[in-house]
Amino acid sequence: MPTDFHQEVHFEDALCRDLAQEGWLYEAPLTNQGSNSQGYDAALALYPADLAAWVQESQPDLWQHFKTMKGLENNEAEAVRVLGAHVRKALDHYGVSDVLHKGVRIIGLPRPLKLCQFKPALSLNADLLKLYHANKLRVLRQVYYQQPLAGQKSQNSIDVVLCLNGVPVVTMELKSDFTQSAQQAISQYRQDRLPKAPRRPAEPLLSVPGGAVVHFAVSQSEVAMCTALNGAQSVFLPFNQGNQGGAGNPAPKDGYGTAYLWQQVLTPDSLLEILDRFLKPAKTNKGVIKGWIFPRYHQLMAVRSVVEDVRQKGAGQRYLIQHSAGSGKTKSIAWVAHALADLHNDQNQKLFDSVVVVSDRKVLDGQLADEISDFESVRGMVATVSGAGGSKSEELAQALTQKKNIIVCTIQTFPFVLKKLAELSTQHGQRFAVIADEAHSSQTGQAAQQLKKVLSGPRVGDEIITPDDSEEDILTDILSQDMSQRAAQAPGISYLAFTATPKAKTLELFGTKPNPTQPVSEDNKPAPFHIYPMRQAIEEGFILNVLDNWVSYGQAFKLALSEDDAGQREVDSSKATHSMLNWVRLNPKTIETKAQIILDHYTTVVQNLLSGQARAMVVTRSRPEAVLWTLALRKEAKARQLMVDNGQGGQGPLAVLGAFSGEVHSPTHGIAEPLTEAALNQQELQGQDIREAFGKGCNRILVVANKFQTGFDEPLLCSMYVDRPLSGIQAVQTLSRLNRCYSGPYGTKEQTYVVDFTNKPETILEAFQTYFEHAELAEPSKPEMVMELAHKLESSGYFNDQQLDDFVKVIYKPNVTPKNVDKVLRPLVDPLLQAHRQAQQALNAYALAGQDNSAAADRQRTVIKQLEDFRRNLGTYYRAYNFLSQLWNYQDTSYEKLALLARFLPPLLKFERDQEVLDLSELELTHLHIKSRGKQALILQPSQGEGLSGLREAGLGGQHEADKKSLEVILQQLNQLYGTECSNEHQLGFIQEATKAMMQNATLRDQALHNSRDSFMQSLDLQKSLTQALMDLRKSGESYQKMSTATLMDASIKEKLISMLVQDGQLWDKLRINP
Repeated sequence: MPTDFHQEVHFEDALCRDLAQEGWLYEAPLTNQGSNSQGYDAALALYPADLAAWVQESQPDLWQHFKTMKGLENNEAEAVRVLGAHVRKALDHYGVSDVLHKGVRIIGLPRPLKLCQFKPALSLNADLLKLYHANKLRVLRQVYYQQPLAGQKSQNSIDVVLCLNGVPVVTMELKSDFTQSAQQAISQYRQDRLPKAPRRPAEPLLSVPGGAVVHFAVSQSEVAMCTALNGAQSVFLPFNQGNQGGAGNPAPKDGYGTAYLWQQVLTPDSLLEILDRFLKPAKTNKGVIKGWIFPRYHQLMAVRSVVEDVRQKGAGQRYLIQHSAGSGKTKSIAWVAHALADLHNDQNQKLFDSVVVVSDRKVLDGQLADEISDFESVRGMVATVSGAGGSKSEELAQALTQKKNIIVCTIQTFPFVLKKLAELSTQHGQRFAVIADEAHSSQTGQAAQQLKKVLSGPRVGDEIITPDDSEEDILTDILSQDMSQRAAQAPGISYLAFTATPKAKTLELFGTKPNPTQPVSEDNKPAPFHIYPMRQAIEEGFILNVLDNWVSYGQAFKLALSEDDAGQREVDSSKATHSMLNWVRLNPKTIETKAQIILDHYTTVVQNLLSGQARAMVVTRSRPEAVLWTLALRKEAKARQLMVDNGQGGQGPLAVLGAFSGEVHSPTHGIAEPLTEAALNQQELQGQDIREAFGKGCNRILVVANKFQTGFDEPLLCSMYVDRPLSGIQAVQTLSRLNRCYSGPYGTKEQTYVVDFTNKPETILEAFQTYFEHAELAEPSKPEMVMELAHKLESSGYFNDQQLDDFVKVIYKPNVTPKNVDKVLRPLVDPLLQAHRQAQQALNAYALAGQDNSAAADRQRTVIKQLEDFRRNLGTYYRAYNFLSQLWNYQDTSYEKLALLARFLPPLLKFERDQEVLDLSELELTHLHIKSRGKQALILQPSQGEGLSGLREAGLGGQHEADKKSLEVILQQLNQLYGTECSNEHQLGFIQEATKAMMQNATLRDQALHNSRDSFMQSLDLQKSLTQALMDLRKSGESYQKMSTATLMDASIKEKLISMLVQDGQLWDKLRINP
C-alpha cells in the first residue's frame, strides 16, 4: 500500500486529469510536484503561446496586419511579446470581462482583436461555432507567478491556474484534508498571495481588474471562493453544494466530495458560459471596478436548472425557487431573467417574447430593476414600468410593442394596464416568462390570475372569439376557458416564483409535482423546484440566526373602576375583555414603562455595537401605537439626554423615527389632528426618504406599524423590540429584517438581539422551524371544499338559478358598467337588506319589552345569523374557489358563475347591526409590572419543521352570541389572570405620590445632577427622604397607610421600592431635568 496517498500532490494530479478529460489542454509535469507552466510570463500574467495561437487561428488577417504594422513580420517571438503587452494593458485598464467580450483595440488595426468566442445563442452561424470550439483552455500547475527581482528567483507558486486563450481567469490553492483544510488555503491566499506585496511590484495575476476573476480555496471536502484578493481583508465565500439542508458537501460515494467544482462548474462549456452570462464587475460609487460578481453554487445551479427544464419542456411550466434571505436572490432573478430572455430551442426559435419580472415589494422594485439593468449586455433591452414617465399602462404597452427583452414592474401596476395588455396579447402564440419576486398571496390571487389570462390572450382553445358566436355559446366557452386557464397553466406562460417563505398556497400553485399530469393530492404533493435553505445560509455565514439572543417579557397589571356603580353594567364579555386589554396596552404608563425597558436595553447592550452605529426597530400593532411609541421613546431619550455618533465626527441627540402609511387620526389616543409620517418625522428626515434617513446621522430607532416588516434591508439593524403578536410566516418575515450581515467601516455584525413583550418563545420557534430547512406540504388542499361551500350557498334560498344566469349574462356583456351590475343585483340585494333590518328592529323591540330571551326573539336572531352567515360564506367561497380552481378544473360552469356572484354581491350586503359602545372612561390602571423572563433558548433543530396545510376546512361560522357579564366581574377575572405577579410596590399611584414628595428635596436634586444613577441609588439621603415620604403617605388613606407601614417595617421591601422609584418612577431623571 502506498504511504504517501495523503499528500496534496495526488489530489492535484486527480483534479488536473479530470479537467483534461473534460476537454482542457493539459500537459502533465515531468517531475513529481513539478510545474508545467514554463511558458507562463509572470510579468504579463499571460500564457503567450496560447494567446498567439488563438489570434493566428481565429483572426489571421489581423495578426498579419499587426506584425506588418509593428515591423515584426520576421520576428514572431517579439510580435507575440508586443501583442501580450497590448493585451495586458487593456486587461488592467478595462477589466477581464470587458476585454473578453469586446476585444482589444489597437491603434492601426481596422477592428478590435477578439480574445475569445463565447457560445452563440443560435446555432445557425457555423463560423461562430467553429471559433467557439477553437478556444484554447489550458490547465497550468505550480505557476510561479511573482515577477523575479534582480538577483532573485521567483519563489511563490499557485497550485492551479486556468487560462482562456492565454488569459488567466481562475486560480486554485489545493489542500488535502489528511494534512490541512480549505481554511489553510484561504489563509495562504490572505497571507502569501498578495496583489501587492511589500517592496515588490504589483502582481497582475492577482490584481483587480486585470487578473484572474475568481480564486478557489479547495480541499477534498470544501470549496470557498474570492473575487477580489486584498491580503488579510480578502473575503472568501462558501462555494459548497450543501449537505442535508446545512453547510458543506455530502459524503461522496466515490471520488472527492468537491469534484463538482471541476466536473460541473469548471468544464470548458460551463466556465465559458459563466464568463459570458454570469460574470459582472462590482464597482465603487465612482464606477471603478473593485472586484467581480461571480455566482455562488446554488445561484448557478438554480438558474441552469430552470433554463434546462424550460429548454426541454417549452413554455407553460411553473417553478418555485425557495431561496433563503442571504441567498443573493436579486442577482439570481437578474441572471435567470436574462437567460430566459435570450433562450432559444433546438430549432433556433426564441422561446419567450418578453420576460416580465413582477415584484411584490414596492420598496425593492427600484433595486431589482437596477440589478437587472446592470446585467444587460446590450443597453435598452430592459424596461421599467413605474409611471415616472407618464401612464403605467402606456409604459407597459410601449415596452411590449417594442419587444423589450425584460420588463420590470410591481404587481400593483397591473390594475392600470390589464386592458392594454389584453389588446396587445390577442395574437396567437405569444409566450411570456413571468418571474415573481417574493411570491405570496398577491401572486396567487386575482391580480396574478388576470395577468396570466390577458398575457395568453382571450382565446377559446386555438380560436379567437368572434362576434358571430351566439351569446350562450360564447358565455359557456369563456367560463370554461377561464377555468382551464386556472386549472392548467396557460400554455404561453412560464411562471417562476422566488420566495424564502412559501405558504401552502404558494407550494400548491407553483411547486413541482412528482406527476405533473395529475392534480395535487396526498400522493402527488408539490415541492420547490430548487432550494437554498435558511439553515445553510446561517451555517455558511450569509445571514445571522436571529433567535440566538432572545429575551421575553411578561406583563402583570391590576385594574379598578373609579365609580362603584360603573361596574354594574352588563356588557359583551368577549368584546369588553378585548377592549380592556387594548386599553392597558395603549395606556401611557404601559408604553412609558416599555420605552424605558427598550432604552435601557439599547443603551447597555446595543448602542456601542458597530462603532456606535447599531440601529434598532420597534414593531407595534397599529398606526396609532406607532405614533404613541415614537413620542414616548423621544420623550424618554430626551429625559436621559442620550447622545450618539452623528456619523460626521461629532455627536447629537439620539433620534427616533416613526414609520406608517397614510394618516393617523385617533382622538381617543391623544392624536387630535390627522398626522402623516412626514409630519411626525419632519425634523428627523429633513426631506429624506425614511428608508435612507434611518441609516444616517443620529437616527437610531425606527418604530413601525405594518411597514418595513418585509422587504426592508438595513444591515446596521442589530436589535428588534416586538410589541405585537407574531406567528407563522409573519414571524419569520418580520424578525428576518435583523438577519442581514454587515462587514464594513464600522466593524462586523456578529450578534442580533430580540426583546419580545408579546409572544411565547415556542410560537416563534415553531414558525422558524417550518422554514429552517425546506417548507413541506403536509396536507394538500381539499378540492371538495368548493362543492361543500357551493351546496351551502345554493341551499340558502336567497337566490335561484335564473337570477344567477341573468347576472352572469350582464357581467359578460361588452362595455358593462357598474350601473348594469347594480340593476341586475338589486332584486337580490333589497329583500335581504330588508329582512335583516326588520329582524333587527323586532329584536330591539323584544329587548325593550323585557322579552330578550323569548322564543320569538330567538327566531329573529336566527334570521340575522343566517343572513350574515350567507354574506360571510360568499366571501369564503370566492376566496376558496379563486385559489382551488387554479389547481383543479371543476368542469361544471355553475361553480364559475357562483364565484362571480360571490365576488360582486357581498359589498352590497351592508347589514347594519347595533354596536355596543363600551365606556372605559372610569377604568384605572392601579398596578403595572413588566418583568423580564430572561434569555430564552430558542434552538433550531434539523428535520423538526411542521409541514404546511392547504385549504382543508370551510371555516364557516357566524356572529357569536354575546356572553353578558357585568364590567366588575370581567375586571375581577382580568385581575385574577394578569395580576398575580403584582405586589404592593407595583401600585402606580403609590409610586407616583412617593416620587412627587421626594422631588421637593433640594439635596437629592443636587446629588442627582452630580452622580450616576447607580451611585445615586446608594445615597443615604435617598433613604432618609424615602422614610419621610412614607411617613407622610401614611396620612393619605387606608391603602397607602398599609403599604407605607409594611415598607417601613421591612428593609427588603424598602430596597425594592427605591429601585422602583429610581427606575420606573424616573426619580433620578426627573430631578436632573427639573433643577
